[in-house]
Amino acid sequence: MMRPQVVYIASTDVDDLDEVEEVIGGPDEERVVRLNRVCQKYSDPFRPESWAVSDVGASGNALKALGSEVVFLFSQKSVASVCVPHKIGSHSWGRFVQSLPKSQIAWSKWQALSWEDRFEQAFKVVVVRHPFDRLISVYRMIFQNWCDPTRFLAKQWRNVCQTDFSRETNDALSTKPSVDTVTGFLKQMLDEHQHGNDRFIQTLWQKFHPNEELTSPKDQLRFTFPEFVRFLVNGTAELGPEMADHKGLSYHWAPYWRECSLCSPQTRPQFVIHLETFQKDLDQLMNRLDMADQAHLFPHTHRQEGGQSSRLRHQYFSTLSQSEVLQLYDKYRLDHELFGYSIQEFLSSAQIA
Repeated sequence: MMRPQVVYIASTDVDDLDEVEEVIGGPDEERVVRLNRVCQKYSDPFRPESWAVSDVGASGNALKALGSEVVFLFSQKSVASVCVPHKIGSHSWGRFVQSLPKSQIAWSKWQALSWEDRFEQAFKVVVVRHPFDRLISVYRMIFQNWCDPTRFLAKQWRNVCQTDFSRETNDALSTKPSVDTVTGFLKQMLDEHQHGNDRFIQTLWQKFHPNEELTSPKDQLRFTFPEFVRFLVNGTAELGPEMADHKGLSYHWAPYWRECSLCSPQTRPQFVIHLETFQKDLDQLMNRLDMADQAHLFPHTHRQEGGQSSRLRHQYFSTLSQSEVLQLYDKYRLDHELFGYSIQEFLSSAQIA
């Protein structure tokens, strides 16, 4: 049976009425205008979002970074800084930059600049995709089957599903080495590196299966998509902030505004690439940098089995209720607003409670 069309408008502000429309536009025109407008809207210190988009963090110090994952493109004309949030092709961008002709002189000069001069001189770029498509990709890579050896993460990392999950070993793992000494601190760092991600996944699995014993990790450490969404929406309340913001994995689902410095006047992007129109946007960027002849070098290094996540929207979001979709949207609302993405298709796929 076809579900009725549901239109969701985030608020009654006139500026927000285009929330139901997919805003694509040009990477250096409509998209940047929208980004600037939303940043200006939330620069009001009396709005709760102002802290997230501000260039001043909780410590009160101005941010000294363009983002958590940034690559640089050096051309004869200029330097472009490209902030690539995780699960938006950061691995491919790293390989791309490595494949380009290198100028040690240009890099040395860039390294010698102060942060302020770098901000001033760089042509700032950000790469994004629909936030919900990104979450589907995160689910498939991490939560759908943690111990699947064919996944990209398992191939890249050597600490995935490597822990002995027997009861005796778990008791030992629950007692972390003391940090009272330098040796203890180093042991704890090593312990976290070796077992931290497995411990996180096991703790989360136990939350959803409180009356079950983990006897076969390779078969049991799997989560449904609704469980994944529940973790994203209620993780802090149910498991505590350390689990919701787990240092070893959480950057994969961290909001864009946390992965990239988007609203500071010094670091605000001047060019926005959408994964949905990636090749066209990349060509335009490389033309602007006078590097058009090198655009073909961009590799697509990470393709998950089962097809692109954007083609699996209905498959996954049909397992959620519309209420759950709206809760998830509320969690990532700022990302949707900053880059003009609509949740209409996802709401239409969801179940009516």
